[in-house]
Amino acid sequence: MKVRVADDLPIVPLGSSEIQGKILVSLEDGVGCAMYEFYAQAGDEVTLIAFHRNHNHIYYCVEGRCVIHDGATKQLPFTADHLLALTTDKNVHIRIQEPMRIVAVSVPHDTSVSPPPLLMKSLDEVTDSDRNVPFEDGLSRRFLAAPDGYNISVHNTFCSSSFSKHLQYLNNKELVYVIKGQGEYVWENGQCRHDFDSEKHHGTMFLVGNNAHKMTIGARDTIAICLFYPPLMGNERLKTGKEGGSSY
Repeated sequence: MKVRVADDLPIVPLGSSEIQGKILVSLEDGVGCAMYEFYAQAGDEVTLIAFHRNHNHIYYCVEGRCVIHDGATKQLPFTADHLLALTTDKNVHIRIQEPMRIVAVSVPHDTSVSPPPLLMKSLDEVTDSDRNVPFEDGLSRRFLAAPDGYNISVHNTFCSSSFSKHLQYLNNKELVYVIKGQGEYVWENGQCRHDFDSEKHHGTMFLVGNNAHKMTIGARDTIAICLFYPPLMGNERLKTGKEGGSSY
């Protein structure tokens, strides 16, 4: 388990793109992907290109608004709780209308599949589909899964203030970036612990990997951007209450 508080991280160039931001998870962490966060101000213009060669690039808008220019004529609004997924050779230009906070993912392209070059989804679309998967005291809203072809699962995960579970994912590496709420992770049989509180820190990254851990939500409901690599199929249900924790 590795923990990184976003406020403590330096602003650096992100891969081979023109964007500067914070490296939440690097390729050197060995979990199969990288995760970044960056901010953009109203009036900024940014070209979104792959962060790394032969990688798909994916963007989750936490807050703000922009217009995506895809070619000479096509324009798409990109706002809070929308996800934009682009294949390795797809670039778009964005013009920022309201200050934006974006969480980005870079993951190797799987040559055995051919996803659409550009895919956009909203939280409303996901919650009205079979990708809105309930679990005890929470919801897993799955924007991307294996059938989408982007080689990673990207979830918006909601946990209520009553959530307290032992968790472990033996078949997938998990990354959890808490963007809202308050609670605590405990691992190594209680020897290690780290709290999170979005009123004190903008975000806290838990690089869970395959480690057994306990997550307890405090007084406030929590929302996290979660990645699973390799990806889930999309509608698996979390099995809890088993000896040793949870599983998919």
